[in-house]
Amino acid sequence: MKLARVALLAAAFMAAAAVFPFSSAETAGERMALSIAIDGAIGPASSRQLKEALKTAAERNAGALILQLDTPGGLVTSMREMIADILASPVPVIGYVAPAGGHAASAGTYILYSTHVAAMAPGTNLGAATPVEIGAALQQHVIDFVARDTAELLQLADGRTVDVAGKKEVLATKGLAVEVLDPGWFIRLLAVITDPNVAVLLMLIGFYGIVFEVTSPGAVAPGVIGAICLVLGLYALDLLPINYTGLALMLLGVAFLIVEAFSPTVVLGVGGAAAFLLGAAMLLKVEGPGFAISWAVIGPAAALTLGLALLAGSYLWAARRNPPRVGGGAMHGLSVDVLDWEGGEGHVLALGERWRAKAEEPIAPGDRAEVTAVSDLVLTVRRRGAGHNGAGNDGAKR
Repeated sequence: MKLARVALLAAAFMAAAAVFPFSSAETAGERMALSIAIDGAIGPASSRQLKEALKTAAERNAGALILQLDTPGGLVTSMREMIADILASPVPVIGYVAPAGGHAASAGTYILYSTHVAAMAPGTNLGAATPVEIGAALQQHVIDFVARDTAELLQLADGRTVDVAGKKEVLATKGLAVEVLDPGWFIRLLAVITDPNVAVLLMLIGFYGIVFEVTSPGAVAPGVIGAICLVLGLYALDLLPINYTGLALMLLGVAFLIVEAFSPTVVLGVGGAAAFLLGAAMLLKVEGPGFAISWAVIGPAAALTLGLALLAGSYLWAARRNPPRVGGGAMHGLSVDVLDWEGGEGHVLALGERWRAKAEEPIAPGDRAEVTAVSDLVLTVRRRGAGHNGAGNDGAKR
């Protein structure tokens, strides 16, 4: 029995020794390369996309992360964040300018320099100032090799020794399966709202939505939409290298235009439009590719805002010149019938209702009178002449 138990334990240990190496090899065989594509201007969305991809690659123990670039450049702040993330990455990053016809200019060039392996597809170019074709870039050792596709890219990168987070590592990328990581909804949203033109339009929509809600309480929808747009616009501008003097001028211009709508002076409207346009010109500290203020967007927006302010002001001015239609002011000059009177006060019939009234002249029941003032719920009246009474009676009957 003892020998049987010993034999059983020995068989179990042998089985375990055979299984664990096999499992380890299988796990190593399942390693793959992850890939992301940055197509367009380098900005906060690009930086966020790379950061999340590097985190995923580290968590999944990926063999490498392929960073495919086709960009005209972008913001220096985002470029520096991306370079810092690449240099600190525990996963090798292979920079790849692709597809054919693509380029890595300005910030894209420096990002490619920072990758552990730099490669280009046929028909691409790179350069911070002057585009450099593949041949000259390869001869000057700016890139490591030229690859037609990702399969050839991984094959040519295999066996190279690179410095990954301060440690020497030999790449084992040949034959790795490639999984493409698509940007999530938040990164897509970030790419849209961090366009300075979109951010400015969001702020304008936000301001006017809130103003409309304040002037027309109960509408709800303008206030909700305005608040969301305003927060998104401010969040986007916070991610961009903006000039706060320019932002202050834009906000001051919008405030002037809002005041112009309620108190027409023309001066405030013109001054507000000028401040808005001047602030838009000063808004960005650096105008990188894809992050410049477009006057084709901002100019019409400012003109539309000025036009709306002047239109609203003209309506308000006309409304102020018209006689009031409700309240005490609307009753001034109204013809009334005296119902009863004693001394200097009594009751009159006005608008089908019985009102308390007073007068500084003698009035008798049955007389016609007109309202000269309203104080609380008491009318001040005066007696009308005979000819005037007839017109008043006809008006009252109608």
